[in-house]
Amino acid sequence: SPLENENVPQCDGLILGGGYPELYADILEKNTGTLNSVKECVESGVPCIAECGGFMYLHDTIFDSEKKPYKMAGVIHAGCMKKERLVRFGYLTLNSKTDSFLKKGETIRGHEFHYYDSEDNGECAIAKKPVGTKSWECVHAGSDHWWGFAHLSYYSNPKFAEKFAEACRSYKINKIAEKK
Repeated sequence: SPLENENVPQCDGLILGGGYPELYADILEKNTGTLNSVKECVESGVPCIAECGGFMYLHDTIFDSEKKPYKMAGVIHAGCMKKERLVRFGYLTLNSKTDSFLKKGETIRGHEFHYYDSEDNGECAIAKKPVGTKSWECVHAGSDHWWGFAHLSYYSNPKFAEKFAEACRSYKINKIAEKK
């Protein structure tokens, strides 16, 4: 638990789910063991999915509602700050612009509900609302990661979860091979 200052256990994949890190920013910032452990894990190539609060946790800084900065994991070199109202709300479809856990052009559905926004939401996917024409760039993605504000619906594209599991297996196999 990042609230208990625990290190990431040895693993072959990491999912940083939602939550409200802004409510615990002071505790999270003090737990440097966890912050450093998450950063080392991600930078070593452990496959990682980060959604909403987990995405915020990967940033350099989270600013609270009084604009006080709190250091986070420092994987994404940007800050997250509170906005006056909901930033993006509702269901969406993400269309991948790059090969990652999705092939370029594949989609996955999700939803967003947050008052915080990032200085760097990424540009590896296009999010589109199901009704109307509203769309925006988002998501940091690569062969070993997918990070963004959207909470994903894995049932909408099971290949996404399969590709993540495949990346975890490959990471483990490579780790075993390196030890020999």
